[in-house]
Amino acid sequence: MTMRRLVALAALAGLALTAPSLASAGTFAPLKSTFSFTLAGLPPPSLVGTAGTEGLVSLANDGGGGHILVDQASIWSTTNFEIGTSFFTGVNLISNLRLTGHNLSGSFTTTGFLANNAWSINHNPIGGFGGLEALSGQLVISLGNPPTSPGLGMIVAPLSNIGGPTGTSMLPVPPLGSFTNTFGPFFTQKVTMTNVTTNLISIPQRGGATGVAFTLLPTPNETTNTLSVDSVNTVCLTGTNSLLSASQPGMVTLVSPLRVNTGALAGTLPGKVIKKFVFIPEPGTLLLLVSGAAGLVLVGRNRMKR
Repeated sequence: MTMRRLVALAALAGLALTAPSLASAGTFAPLKSTFSFTLAGLPPPSLVGTAGTEGLVSLANDGGGGHILVDQASIWSTTNFEIGTSFFTGVNLISNLRLTGHNLSGSFTTTGFLANNAWSINHNPIGGFGGLEALSGQLVISLGNPPTSPGLGMIVAPLSNIGGPTGTSMLPVPPLGSFTNTFGPFFTQKVTMTNVTTNLISIPQRGGATGVAFTLLPTPNETTNTLSVDSVNTVCLTGTNSLLSASQPGMVTLVSPLRVNTGALAGTLPGKVIKKFVFIPEPGTLLLLVSGAAGLVLVGRNRMKR
């Protein structure tokens, strides 16, 4: 048997051995997966998954063309994660955000999940890929603009309701009264949030792009021009789902909407929690794929030289 035939057989064997292993080839990649929290147009605290948690997330095919995603507690975890005051230059009232918390276990499915849209005036139900996953911890919002002012105090907002069944809760904020929070599960489908009070802005560095800060998310290095104050707007939240199979690389981004009615302090603010799961092939599977493909390329080159 010639060397060329040996290489060809080895290449085909590598690809063939890969095929049956594809049932378990999808591996969670924590360092590529993120958790973020956004309130109004403020810079979002963003966390990367904890190293070594690959085995705490599983992805399976549901037999009907969809998927079942299950994750355990503390994939994302942090203590006193601060954004830093430099991010809040020019932001009215709020001078800093500090996040402490971690995710609890959750389960998400492609089919059979349905919830009411409590954030929209039409309350159309939301289906598709989604599920429940509660958070544990708190977000500390510092009021005031140091160093020009001594600070007005802090608002400690628990995260326990976010990601759970749709509902509302009251957050006492002495001496300002109470805030009303509307929260709910995680979705990939489009969620429309109405009756929110935001500022329309433009960003010169983006060619004058216009919209609300909650959607545009300007960076600290970008200049923003306020076009209107206290405008009632509709904002849309949408996740992503590029999963083809539990055996292939892919990504799913789940969004949990949050609406905070602060009353006279700052109106009704939109918010969201985003969880991004990234899946990659198992190292052994990837090695077989690469070696098999490389072998076939080598065989092809040898044939061209004949």
